[in-house]
Amino acid sequence: MSFLAFFFIVVSLLSFVMAQLVLKRAMEFSAKSGFRNARFISRVVVGVALMTISFFLTLGLLQRFDLSYLYPFQGLSVIFITLMAAVVLKEKLNSRLIVGTLLISAGVALVSISQGRPELRERGGINRANLLETRQLNFGMIEFAGEALLETRVMRR
Repeated sequence: MSFLAFFFIVVSLLSFVMAQLVLKRAMEFSAKSGFRNARFISRVVVGVALMTISFFLTLGLLQRFDLSYLYPFQGLSVIFITLMAAVVLKEKLNSRLIVGTLLISAGVALVSISQGRPELRERGGINRANLLETRQLNFGMIEFAGEALLETRVMRR
């Protein structure tokens, strides 16, 4: 992967994370001041603009990369949103949230390393069908466990 491709993946991810934070602030503001307020509208416009940037960058990246390669990077958004919510929004992190985030991180790492080395695939050392099945199973199980822990936090509010 080239530096430019990596740069666009990071920009897409960060614009998505920032959009979530800006939209959260907008909705908090709307609870106090309503929807017909210039500050609320400007925050929503900025949030939607950031989401749009993320969307179109992701579409461009999908032209060059497999979805199975890009999707783990999108999984990192959960980690970044969790950390930024704690720092920027002053949300409290509990042990279940941290464990859930770590499980999602482990899933992202498993998917990333399960890609295999291309030179081994070319020599027939890795069966592509088995690799894809293992990658989906590993990521699915760990992502499910991580999301279940995160859902527990949301339900307790």
